[in-house]
Amino acid sequence: MATIEWNGETLTLEISTYKAPKNKGIQLYDEEHMPYARATLNPDFLLPENHVAIKNYSENEGVLEALIKAGVIEETGEYVQAGFENAPICRLLITA
Repeated sequence: MATIEWNGETLTLEISTYKAPKNKGIQLYDEEHMPYARATLNPDFLLPENHVAIKNYSENEGVLEALIKAGVIEETGEYVQAGFENAPICRLLITA
């Protein structure tokens, strides 16, 4: 099971699929397997296969860099509008 270091925590990742549209999502859990944060958001359109939109603002600031450092994702240079922010679209490098 993949882990990342973020906010001074060692977090376990769970890759899942949103209900609609059926984009991939990343949920982070703490060492006691309690939900810690959702690293992704689900835009209102279908992303390419094995791509995710990373929420890297507000309480999630820094999660993008932690996921890249851990080899979980890579940036594509594309973004999706998320309210007043832009969420980077990234390619998943690991599978569920």
